[in-house]
Amino acid sequence: MAKKTYNEKLNSPGDLPKIEDLSDKPEAVKRMGGAKMLIAAPMQYNEVMAKIPEGKVITTDRIRDYLAAQSATGTNANPTRCFLLGRRLP
Repeated sequence: MAKKTYNEKLNSPGDLPKIEDLSDKPEAVKRMGGAKMLIAAPMQYNEVMAKIPEGKVITTDRIRDYLAAQSATGTNANPTRCFLLGRRLP
């Protein structure tokens, strides 16, 4: 099977976005600040990044807060996914 290109990965969300229930993992609830976590689709990160004006700096925490506010969770979004996708998006 051929390896997917970045654009193929960006445009094929699979089963995302989804809400992960962390209630059975008390250490994760404490670390993340809530019992539910959004795992956003790559295109959602791309859309947020496209709204940021050139030359302006934004933190991954603010991106996560924005995505969580737009979702049903309202608590938090996956920090690792945000970091990895934020580094790769143009």
